[in-house]
Amino acid sequence: TIDATGKLTIVGGGKTTITAQSAQTDVYAAGTAWYELEVRPSMPQYSLEKGVYYTGAKLALTPTVGNGKTYYRIGSDGEFTEYTDSITLPAGTNTINSYTKCGTVSSYEHGVTYFVYDELTFSVASGSSFNGTQEITITNVPSDDMTAVYYKLNDGDPVQYVDKITITESVKV
Repeated sequence: TIDATGKLTIVGGGKTTITAQSAQTDVYAAGTAWYELEVRPSMPQYSLEKGVYYTGAKLALTPTVGNGKTYYRIGSDGEFTEYTDSITLPAGTNTINSYTKCGTVSSYEHGVTYFVYDELTFSVASGSSFNGTQEITITNVPSDDMTAVYYKLNDGDPVQYVDKITITESVKV
């Protein structure tokens, strides 16, 4: 579309031919020019920022062009699949690669990396009461070098979880 100021706006993706003619009164000064532009659609938008998530986290991909289709794959190998519904992130380190396609023209490929862990599980239920010494363990603690689990007792300073938490008095974990 061309607005009142002469600004040309091209929406979508694909090849567009623009023809321009000068409005000269002198036949020899008048001319016509053709320009062919290839407009790539924008990369899809990701609903989750890169980072750490628990299993079950869902990622939505949104094309930035109304008539665009989004394709994705998990990792750098394999075929791309057309995106139709949210993606449940599998456990582990995953890079979700995607692109948007309009007609025969595609956006550049884009990838976001997610670190997905099983949810932490405590050996005692929240709100439980006990008499005497109690040991609390946390399972599903990530074993990589990038992640550490911290806990607080009675809103005190964070303490890195290593093996178990020994409770000898009434506290909030």
